[in-house]
Amino acid sequence: MALTPDQKDEFFAAHLPHRLCLLTTFRDRQSWFKERIGTKDCDLLRASKDSALIAVRMFAEFLGLKDGSRKCPRPDDVFLETLGCDRVELASLPQTEGKMIEELTLRGNKELAHLTATFADQVKFNSAEVIVRGIDIIERLLREKVYALAKDRNGRPYPFPTLEKQKTIYGHECEIVGGYPLT
Repeated sequence: MALTPDQKDEFFAAHLPHRLCLLTTFRDRQSWFKERIGTKDCDLLRASKDSALIAVRMFAEFLGLKDGSRKCPRPDDVFLETLGCDRVELASLPQTEGKMIEELTLRGNKELAHLTATFADQVKFNSAEVIVRGIDIIERLLREKVYALAKDRNGRPYPFPTLEKQKTIYGHECEIVGGYPLT
């Protein structure tokens, strides 16, 4: 599927920053979470961890790192190639990084995207250190393979979003999950 210039701009202006926020919040808010251990809103840490794992899985597929993920793509699926960039091969990563992305992707798929009876083997990947390392790898690849290479309609690379400023969707101060303002 080819994106129009407007769709591509929208993808970089709204969709990718939102998904990057899902990827990086667990890593970037560790001190905030530590202050809430034992409080009612500690559940935000768990939700953030799971959203990070799902985002690792989603971005691994987008980049081309998830084996077998493109057998039956939907017509509106966007991959790295859709943006004019080359697919990233898992084999191009250092072996330890490739293995980590494979395992975190499997965990995001097996444990979080589907309810299964066998997730005990994924416990080794249930540490902040491992998840943060996976987030770092994916973020680095997005910077190098997407933002440094994809060009806007004027031939300039899209700027990597400053996620602290991505507080609203479409500029509204109050929104619901779909990004529409509350009325």
